[in-house]
Amino acid sequence: MLEANADEVVVYQTVYSWRLAHHILEQDGRSPLGLGSLACAMILRQSTKTLWTRRAETVAINPGRWTVSVNGGVHPDETVAEAVLRETTEELGVRADQLVDLSLRALLLGPDPIGCLFVYGAGLRSNVDLHYDESETSALCWAETPSDLKGPLVPFAAEIWRAGRMGLT
Repeated sequence: MLEANADEVVVYQTVYSWRLAHHILEQDGRSPLGLGSLACAMILRQSTKTLWTRRAETVAINPGRWTVSVNGGVHPDETVAEAVLRETTEELGVRADQLVDLSLRALLLGPDPIGCLFVYGAGLRSNVDLHYDESETSALCWAETPSDLKGPLVPFAAEIWRAGRMGLT
């Protein structure tokens, strides 16, 4: 069951426009829309399932809640694509050569913590071992939909998942 408290709802706008997404990507890591930070997410797929991660109970933000495969910020000295690959390696131990069909899938705009959130998607090659940092993540789960998960979601995780499934046009 999906759970979110009324005070945790994040206002966002999902954008399915290559032109706007690429315009923002060309701004050298700065948000031209004044919406705050640039961030990235990766949705890893195997067949019809998506990899979800449960945040550790000890983390400050959204402890114990499920989120899409990988989330993270973009450092000032890196591109969004570099950031999503760095975060995927840091959070799951997955390298770029272990991914299939990596592509930008969606852009979510809103106030922080989202700001400009670029959602990437990729398949995972067979026989890839996933490793996670137990100080940040307490569990991994392959699920077809967010409602298949046991426990609450990070407030904007279901929307990231939906946006990533739709893709940019």
